[in-house]
Amino acid sequence: MGEKKVKIMKKRIFLKVMTFGFFTLLLASACSPKTGMTFASGYADDMVDEVAADWDYALLHIYRPAGAGALVGYDVLLGDEVICRSKNKWKTTLEIRDFGQNMLWASTESKVELPVNFEKGREYYVRCGIKMGIVVGRPTLELVSKKTGKPQFDAIKVKD
Repeated sequence: MGEKKVKIMKKRIFLKVMTFGFFTLLLASACSPKTGMTFASGYADDMVDEVAADWDYALLHIYRPAGAGALVGYDVLLGDEVICRSKNKWKTTLEIRDFGQNMLWASTESKVELPVNFEKGREYYVRCGIKMGIVVGRPTLELVSKKTGKPQFDAIKVKD
């Protein structure tokens, strides 16, 4: 075998080993207790907070801080039901009694989905927003931790 072919084979083996190592590291960190991330839930444990063991519902705090697309509003749906309308500098809190895996979603010129596994007695924070789009803008939905979400949620002053 020629020297050039040996070098090419060594490079291919090196790339395969590096790729395997990267994905092994990614898998290990994604499932580690330190990050709190699991493939079953899809989000970290610190994204939800224990509220009260005697509640027969979960609390869902949905908010949209000031930002781009101030004039654009959109409906937020849970499954097939509209649960609220996201507007600039806006917030609401809802009681959720449909436990288990659910899909929050919104649509303007494109659709965005956020799977959430609701559990009784827990509190969830979802931050809404708008990304630049071609015509109207694209909605964003992001599940955030209580540490991040609560101060942002509380900072929004709703006009009466």
